[in-house]
Amino acid sequence: MDIVTANLPYVAVEEAALLAPDVIAYEPHLALFSGQRGLDLLNRFFTETRQSSKLHTHAVLLLEIGYDQREPLAALIQTLWPRAGITLEKDYAGWDRLLKVEL
Repeated sequence: MDIVTANLPYVAVEEAALLAPDVIAYEPHLALFSGQRGLDLLNRFFTETRQSSKLHTHAVLLLEIGYDQREPLAALIQTLWPRAGITLEKDYAGWDRLLKVEL
């Protein structure tokens, strides 16, 4: 694969009270929450992607992330792919939201 995109659940369980009431009431929690810090599935995705032999050289990974997940994800990515380039794009509110990893 040359490009992988993913929009995994990334909301921390402890942030449930910050979500809009209609989101909590109608969205499946499985589609929202990913552990205490919201990183469980993202960590698993990156680890399993690294272990796979499916990515071509210079592949690109594009993922939506939580507003406060930049640093822990960057550290994980640098551990898994020391030469990877990491770029973040902000959402309309100015939060880091789109993570681009160039391998």
